[in-house]
Amino acid sequence: MATIGEISKDCNIPPKQEGLINTLLPEEMLRHIFSYLDKRDLQQASNVNCLWNRTSIDAAKYTELSKIKSFAKFLATNLPEDLYPNQREQLLAIGKNAMLLDPSSLIQVRSSIHEMKDPFAVILKELSEAHLDSLKILSKNQDKPSFFENIFDLVRIYRRLDEANQMTDLGDKEAALGDISRALARREHYSKAIETAMSISDDQDQDAAVITTFQILTQRINFDITIEIVNTIPNDAVKECALLEISKALAADHRNFDKAIEIAMSIPNNFMKSIALKEISVALAQFKQCDRSIEIAMSIPHDDIKRVGLCSASIVIALHEKNFDKAIETANSISNDDTKDRALLSISNALAQHNHFDKAIETANSISDDNKKNWALLDISNALAQHNHFDKAIETANSISNDDTKGRALLDISNALAQHNHFDKAIEIANSISSEGTKAKALLDISNALAQHNHFDKAIETANSISSEDTKARALLDISNALAQHNHFDKAIETTNSISDEDLKRRSLWGISAAFAQLKQFDKAIEIANSISDEGLKSWILCNIKKLRES
Repeated sequence: MATIGEISKDCNIPPKQEGLINTLLPEEMLRHIFSYLDKRDLQQASNVNCLWNRTSIDAAKYTELSKIKSFAKFLATNLPEDLYPNQREQLLAIGKNAMLLDPSSLIQVRSSIHEMKDPFAVILKELSEAHLDSLKILSKNQDKPSFFENIFDLVRIYRRLDEANQMTDLGDKEAALGDISRALARREHYSKAIETAMSISDDQDQDAAVITTFQILTQRINFDITIEIVNTIPNDAVKECALLEISKALAADHRNFDKAIEIAMSIPNNFMKSIALKEISVALAQFKQCDRSIEIAMSIPHDDIKRVGLCSASIVIALHEKNFDKAIETANSISNDDTKDRALLSISNALAQHNHFDKAIETANSISDDNKKNWALLDISNALAQHNHFDKAIETANSISNDDTKGRALLDISNALAQHNHFDKAIEIANSISSEGTKAKALLDISNALAQHNHFDKAIETANSISSEDTKARALLDISNALAQHNHFDKAIETTNSISDEDLKRRSLWGISAAFAQLKQFDKAIEIANSISDEGLKSWILCNIKKLRES
């Protein structure tokens, strides 16, 4: 790439004199020099002063317009005249009459160039696949206008768009339009992408397509360009959706909160503005800017979203920054009791996860809704049990006002005790549960844990203390299986015979028979199989024993 100095030399510009280049060169000469610059250098030159900005815009406009006209003529020349007379005529008309709107910035030049791709694509989509491929190959080394590198891909997308619009199934059509709008956005044909997204009739699908288009936009080009493009959108609702997405993207980037807030505040619709400010508030909290996060949440105009924003901010402050006092203070500033309680519930959980158990219990007890308070105390008692603070866990569980929730907490504590081989204490806690169903589940789990640790007599005793016959039978089945796995066959058979449920008894006998067969004690395996009452199951087991014996 030639420098401005080298270009000046080639153009026979006099040696350096005192004063600025602006005063030494006529504007036409400066524009000619700028026409040699690439897009990046031209953008930088446009930021120098008003003259260079205007000259950069003119240079880009005339250079690109010349390329557009030349490219149109090139395509027309290489089309068979007998097959495509109308297309040739249209391309030649572009080559003669093409104009770019009078731009006031390089961004508008860029937008105008992208708009010029539309008539090219409309004309070229009428060609056969073979002639389109031929043009693509012929134009490979052609000096195309900027952003025309993907013109032939764009033609194929336009064909897909025509096919989608002919679809009779509405669901298939709208899915196809959504895919096409994303494909257009990825090729930076944003106006057509938005137009396609807006043609979707279902409001929810339309919103999703529009939002995705602007998500692609913010990922591919810088935010200033994106904002300028957005401000050209005539549809206010779409523009507001776009500004929302941009503000969210800026906030998520964690580098430009001021710009994110500025854009959010520029959204006329209070609901959309509120959503944007809520997202910024959460992002600020994640970035450990607590005070500012709360300030933004408090500025949200929509009351319901403000409450959600404060709730989200308080939770993020607790989880990410571990500034629990600030999180509680923020939660308590929420006017709606239900939202406040949800925030305090999350904070109490976070406190318990970080072993601040007393503060967690205090926070849980400040919750006004009994159900949420009970859930918070349940989570805290679980956390205490997991850290082997069993007495404190039991005390916390017993402070729960709802019997079902208390039962669940005591169930979890009894399981934790059993896992740490505190079986007597586990049984005691299980028996303190008021709900017979939950108590039965706790005793079942304890009996299984006892059997896994080879405390078979204690396991059987615990299983037999279960009031529910179904649960007792399941416990005895598990114990008999464990006994058989440890070759305590007589005890396994005795335990099996105490099972009241016939189906579970058959399953237990099957397991014992299989254990004998694995040890090649086939006669004993057959004897156990023959004691099974179900003839079909018995025959199948005996058949398997025979195969194993013969193998």
